[in-house]
Amino acid sequence: MRRGRTLGNRALILTIPLLVAALLGVPGPAQAAPEQAAPAAAPDNAAGQITHTLTPKTPDPPPATRAAPADDVLTLRTELYERARLLANPSTAPFDTAACQDQVLSSRREGFVISHFRYCSTTEWEADSYVCQLGVGSVCLYKKKIGHAEFRVTLAGHGWDATLPADGANPALNQINWTMTVDKWEDTWGEALLVPLKIGVECVQNTVTAPCIADPSRGEANRPIGQWMLQGNHSFRWMEEPLDGNGHDFIAYFGFHAYLQYGNDPQSTTAHNTFRCDNTVYLRGDRGCVFDSMASVFDKLRIGNDSNNMQEALHVYDAFNFPQNTVPADPDKKVPGNPDADGYPEPLTRAYELFNPLLVANNHETAVATCVQAALPSTDYTQGETLDCDEYPFKSTYQGASVAGTNYSARAILLGHNRSGGASLGNWYKSERILDGDKFYVKIRVGEGTGGGGGGSPIVDDQAPRVSAGADTSGSEGGRVLLTGSASDYEGTPATAWTYTAGPDVDPGARCTFTSTGTPATAMTCTDDGTFTVTLTADDGVNPAVSDSATVRVRNVAPQLTLGDPDAAAAEAGLAPWSVHRVGTAVSGGVSFRDPGSNDTHTCTLTWDDGTTTRTPASNGVCTGQHSPTRPGMYTIGITVTDDDAAASDPASTMIVVYDPDGGFSTAGARVASPQGALSSDPSRTGTLSVQMNPKYKPGESGPAPGDGKVNASLSAGGLNFASTSMEWLVVTPDNKVAVKGTGTVNGVAGYGFVAYGYDDPDALRLVVWRLADSPHPRENPLYDSRRDGDYDLDRAGPLPLVGGSVQVHL
Repeated sequence: MRRGRTLGNRALILTIPLLVAALLGVPGPAQAAPEQAAPAAAPDNAAGQITHTLTPKTPDPPPATRAAPADDVLTLRTELYERARLLANPSTAPFDTAACQDQVLSSRREGFVISHFRYCSTTEWEADSYVCQLGVGSVCLYKKKIGHAEFRVTLAGHGWDATLPADGANPALNQINWTMTVDKWEDTWGEALLVPLKIGVECVQNTVTAPCIADPSRGEANRPIGQWMLQGNHSFRWMEEPLDGNGHDFIAYFGFHAYLQYGNDPQSTTAHNTFRCDNTVYLRGDRGCVFDSMASVFDKLRIGNDSNNMQEALHVYDAFNFPQNTVPADPDKKVPGNPDADGYPEPLTRAYELFNPLLVANNHETAVATCVQAALPSTDYTQGETLDCDEYPFKSTYQGASVAGTNYSARAILLGHNRSGGASLGNWYKSERILDGDKFYVKIRVGEGTGGGGGGSPIVDDQAPRVSAGADTSGSEGGRVLLTGSASDYEGTPATAWTYTAGPDVDPGARCTFTSTGTPATAMTCTDDGTFTVTLTADDGVNPAVSDSATVRVRNVAPQLTLGDPDAAAAEAGLAPWSVHRVGTAVSGGVSFRDPGSNDTHTCTLTWDDGTTTRTPASNGVCTGQHSPTRPGMYTIGITVTDDDAAASDPASTMIVVYDPDGGFSTAGARVASPQGALSSDPSRTGTLSVQMNPKYKPGESGPAPGDGKVNASLSAGGLNFASTSMEWLVVTPDNKVAVKGTGTVNGVAGYGFVAYGYDDPDALRLVVWRLADSPHPRENPLYDSRRDGDYDLDRAGPLPLVGGSVQVHL
């Protein structure tokens, strides 16, 4: 391909700004340049038609010459080494296209993903314009080149998380950004200066639930080449709705590629690459978008005299290079995560603890057991808590000790070095946006520096984190007490952890838990009242950890009876409302209660309405008691639960029925005035209620149901015609009172329950009828009640005086 016209073309290049201004009328810097359309092509005759072509200066090699699978290891190692080198010596300047142009790997068609937050691509292109000088119909027989341009496109990708500014975008959306530079213009002449060059970044959604959202202010650019030569920078942005992703991290994957179009030439694109967005709670900023088509490199462990995590670094170094010297012993041991391992290096894969608590716990327990075994005959491998059990692969990986067979190492190292290394890993997970399931490798750095996780060159002293546990606060036992701690670090977000200490006023056995121990803003829940000191510790993996404390005062909460609560634990039948017992037998049972202070102890007090009081310890959320009534009746039992801090529940009560089959019977033919409100279906209806009843036990009966008698009732004004069909129990008291309960029909329809109460001398009567579908015993608003403000206890039933007839109790 012809490169140009020697001296004449060079002279033209020197005067390009003047030429562009003359040809296009390009305005000065303060005025936006107009977009230019391509010259029109002859639609039917090839002669005179102008065409354009755009080709990469370094095209993809043909398939036969592409890298063989055996070369994949070399390619991977090259990427990992370059990635580790760049991350170990970060530029002090912002990451931009100039930084991309220095990266050799960015010249690949797919570009180079340096980290989750950095992507580079540099491609060089040739653009040509032709005019057809001889054509037959639509076929061009001879065409002449009338323009040429050579240039470079550099694309720098910027990952994002919600701690970074939205920079004009909707702050509720995730985003990912690219900056682009078009430069390195060579041999540019003729028609090419006038032809539009369109460049953009296309986003391809991988699921229908997570669409790409275009930012109209940062979309594709379409400028004549002459204008690109004067104004060669542009930016692109795509956004995503954080809740559109899938899974517990709301992950959405996208493909992207840069595309170019020169005049009317079809699009030519760079190779495809990917980014992902998430909306999770355990990484920096909770949500963000990163370039995911890469294996990350954890390089915060360093061997050096001033390293805070040197012993952990040495441990991993030995596991990589001298596995035969590590425990457990295995001459064929091969641990993953080493990019220098023979063959294709196996990566580590992060296991987030809250998603995989059993795996992480088992990994650590397996390692600790190995440390204990290695310390035998002494079982204290900690040497008085100065050492800690370090493990590799890390417990927070899917390759940890519990699933590794013998391909792991456990070693007791200085406690501070282990914790510093752990803090470095945790902080790296957060800042580099390493999700559960992400792959990574480990590079051990060697040399003096500024601290444990610091770099190998002392550019600036690493500053210790700043931490605050927040203001003193208070709350209730069993409830969430909000802790508003904070931690920051100039060099990045430090790892944080909450601990607590119980004060002298806290009962033994009390425990507190944190909603999250690793976030400065969290909540604390305690099983008992008292004063607790909470401490927030921040560790940047470089400097000594720093801490701050606050006081939390937890108030006692009184227990709460759940009598009648269907969600409460089932109580024993003895104290259930309306339970039936024979006189002289022991009545025992329990009533459920709740206390948010699960460490409290409790005392149950039952007051029986025959004057007896019983007090017993309560346990397992049940208040129990026992008593043997000596006379028939309906007993209302008062119940109170008191905790060990003298806080008592609100009093509650339950009513039981005690019958005596040898206690007598009753007959009645009586009339009472039915008041307004007695009939719920017509509250204004009054009249006279007539009741006939003669319930009695037959000789020798021992069960609660009387074997003889009927109960019938009718309302003179209509609306109620009741007839009993069965009786459940009969109570006749020594002081001439009677109550009988059973089932019957109303106006010929079955499915109703009744309770009739009668007093003898002075004679009085009450009738209650309700739908059995609503309850097995009467509750609020029954179908009929001649004394709605009365109690259901026989002694407090409040029957109405008779207007005719009598009630007779036969003892």
